[in-house]
Amino acid sequence: MSISEKPNFHTQLWLLELAKMLKPGCALFLQEPFFFDADEEIASRESRFSLERNLLLAGFISLEICECIDHTAEVNSAPQSFQLIAIKAKGLWD
Repeated sequence: MSISEKPNFHTQLWLLELAKMLKPGCALFLQEPFFFDADEEIASRESRFSLERNLLLAGFISLEICECIDHTAEVNSAPQSFQLIAIKAKGLWD
């Protein structure tokens, strides 16, 4: 499980390191916020696609959008609106 309070925390390099530690048959749950000023739908789609792309490039497959764990009080978003995105992924080595 990797939960971030910062957008774009789950980079391809970070996910490659997580993949090295994940045991076969295990799943990885990721959650991070995305911020938007105007169009929430476009920001959501771009953030989700970016995270999914990083997961795929790090060797994860079987990606699934999940329900988020609510930690909105911990995210500092004073001037901006935000939403949370969560993805469950399994490794290619399963």
